[in-house]
Amino acid sequence: MRILLTTYSVSSPGRIPASIYAYDFQGFDSLHVTLRSAMSQLDGDSLYLFPDTTEATTDVIWTVPSGLPAGTKITLVAKVWNLIGFAASDSAVLTSQ
Repeated sequence: MRILLTTYSVSSPGRIPASIYAYDFQGFDSLHVTLRSAMSQLDGDSLYLFPDTTEATTDVIWTVPSGLPAGTKITLVAKVWNLIGFAASDSAVLTSQ
């Protein structure tokens, strides 16, 4: 699994676009994506279900509100579970400008 970002810096206001790629030869069950920052207005999470899927790419876009202080760290975490209960994760840290 991996997170693909076009940039590691974020403008406020702005957007955080990312693509999340997951593969498991046994198939996977679900993908949980979370976004965390020091500002609670920017926190979020999404759950995606993939029945009978061995490979998928999911695009996610979060809106960054205005007023986010420069230098704020934003952490994006993606975690995928396969059909037998094993999990894999990837993360990325972005910085506001």
